[in-house]
Amino acid sequence: MIRWSFSCSYVTRSKTPCPVFLSGYGLWVDWRENWDLNRAIEKIMNKFEGKHSIFDIAEQVGLDYWTVREYVEKFRAKGFVNALPIPSEADEI
Repeated sequence: MIRWSFSCSYVTRSKTPCPVFLSGYGLWVDWRENWDLNRAIEKIMNKFEGKHSIFDIAEQVGLDYWTVREYVEKFRAKGFVNALPIPSEADEI
């Protein structure tokens, strides 16, 4: 079994109780430049509950892993999400 490092993927948990003012923080994506990401923003933000890894989020919204990770990293850089290690299956026993 391949075990990904923390730097490759992580579980996201929001630090804010409400939606982020995207354009106010440079997080809005112009639909003319990236239609798919623009349409998935709300779904991505709804996954910031501490249960989904970047891989999970990308799969659930139907986007490329690197596209989602780059976008989520912007939230992390602004301090809106925490990056938590992915729990091991052994931790659940």
